[in-house]
Amino acid sequence: RFFAFDSFLGLPKPHPQKDSGEIFPEGEYPSSLKTFQKNIEWGKKYWEIITIPGFYKDSLTKDLYSHHQLTRAAFITIDCDLYQSTLDTLSFITPLLQSGTVIYFDDWFASSGNLNLGEAGACKEWLHSHPEIRLIDYGNVGTMGKIFIVNY
Repeated sequence: RFFAFDSFLGLPKPHPQKDSGEIFPEGEYPSSLKTFQKNIEWGKKYWEIITIPGFYKDSLTKDLYSHHQLTRAAFITIDCDLYQSTLDTLSFITPLLQSGTVIYFDDWFASSGNLNLGEAGACKEWLHSHPEIRLIDYGNVGTMGKIFIVNY
């Protein structure tokens, strides 16, 4: 199964100190749920794709674990662009992680190389509050992405 989380309204407001707002301004990247579903139609032939609309702060609830019987994740793509959205996502996925889970950050290097901002900054803060979790660097993807393997 694959889960897709998106507001479909565009990005929320960037954090003034923890995001590079000129790169990802509020409202950037809106799309309709209908357009998204049309774009992923081919994938439904092979996988169950569950779409959960809403901003992460509202949609990533503890009820989702039981409602969808979420216990472990094999692969997680984090394409949140912004610090708070990434932190919300990392908090949500923490109980789903296991050694070997792969986490791909789509915009790791998006803040002009400042790894204290955006996705990288949120991950740094999250790891600080979860010393039991180690991320093994598995390499860069394209010009902005980074991939890690979880080690517990």
